[in-house]
Amino acid sequence: MLSAAQVQDAIQKLSYYDGPQDGDITTDDFRAALKKFQWDMGLGHDGVFGEKTDAVLAPIANTLATAPLGFVQARRWRLTQYWIADEREYTSSNDVPVYAPNGATICRVGATFFANLSLEGSGRTKNGVLLNVAGSYVPVSASDYQPVLDVAKRILSAHVGYAGIALDGSGKVAKAFAFNVVGSTGTGYGVQRGVSLQPYRTLAADLGDYKNCDPQFKGKGGLVPAGTKVWVPGFVGVHLPDGSVHDGFCTVNDTGSAINGAHFDVFSGTALMRKAYRPPSIGHVWFQGIESRIAANYTFGLVPS
Repeated sequence: MLSAAQVQDAIQKLSYYDGPQDGDITTDDFRAALKKFQWDMGLGHDGVFGEKTDAVLAPIANTLATAPLGFVQARRWRLTQYWIADEREYTSSNDVPVYAPNGATICRVGATFFANLSLEGSGRTKNGVLLNVAGSYVPVSASDYQPVLDVAKRILSAHVGYAGIALDGSGKVAKAFAFNVVGSTGTGYGVQRGVSLQPYRTLAADLGDYKNCDPQFKGKGGLVPAGTKVWVPGFVGVHLPDGSVHDGFCTVNDTGSAINGAHFDVFSGTALMRKAYRPPSIGHVWFQGIESRIAANYTFGLVPS
């Protein structure tokens, strides 16, 4: 079991605690910090260090001992996953048209697949056509897209727009995402910059491009700029679906309208690979200069909006 000094050191390095490093883990300040860690990790959050907390914190503390040169303190971060949607995983009939930016019909797909295709940004149809969201809308027939709205209300609740649709004042679908046919998996923001998406190595981040981004970084490259190398301690040693062992390093090479602030969307490749490994919903991240760029108590985007 970790010593009191090791516990205090690890909790400080994870940005939960900024008090004195005196080895006393019974003070009110430290117990409040430990409660936050326990809550994030899904533990009983009583602020008391015991075997269950040690089982989670000890591996993290050991990993922090091997942190990259320059590491001082990680930041709390929300982690989600995205992947290439595959129409073969859905059973709904092909009744929704998919349009190109010029309004031409590319193909017809099922409503559930269209919603997930829009949510993930890329997907492959049953016939092998690879589609990528074009970043624009086209006007559509409300009746054609009613099945998508029904799916969106069921699986996305208040965020029906994530299903690639926009409603008019009466609540009917007026516009839908346009798509491009692409020749390689993951063509999108990263590939447009000459960088392919790598499963569990590519991160989509708040790049300051969308209305829900952190206002202080809007139009300034975002909170974590494209190309940033990010170390995720929780990924170190993870056996990935392709057989490799993760060293913890990822790269920001993508973005999305639903990503804001302290939130990374981790590219997992396919839904099957996503099931093989799921990162914690709250993790910890570090990159060169994070300590001066992002305050230890930064919470913008940490909780889903």
